[in-house]
Amino acid sequence: MSAGTQVSEVDAFVCGEPEALRALPRDRVEAALFVAASGGRRAAVEELLARGVVDVARTAYPLRVAASGGHLEVVAALIAAGANVDLADNNGRTPLFMAAQ
Repeated sequence: MSAGTQVSEVDAFVCGEPEALRALPRDRVEAALFVAASGGRRAAVEELLARGVVDVARTAYPLRVAASGGHLEVVAALIAAGANVDLADNNGRTPLFMAAQ
């Protein structure tokens, strides 16, 4: 999934429809989290993390895209939820590297 992919439920949540993310099927939560993190949508990220579907300690993508986009509040929310700041991608880049870039 690319960071630019749209997930209409994230947009609906941002527009004041909180049930959109709560009703999201479990198999779409990870994609929605990636989109919310890349877009700097802290409240949506927190709502999706609360679902307990995505283990952010084992996937670097949400933290990497939030860091590379300069979304400090999202980065903080992901770290508070247990995101692994030292987890590198296939090219050895950590979230800190992405933020500095």
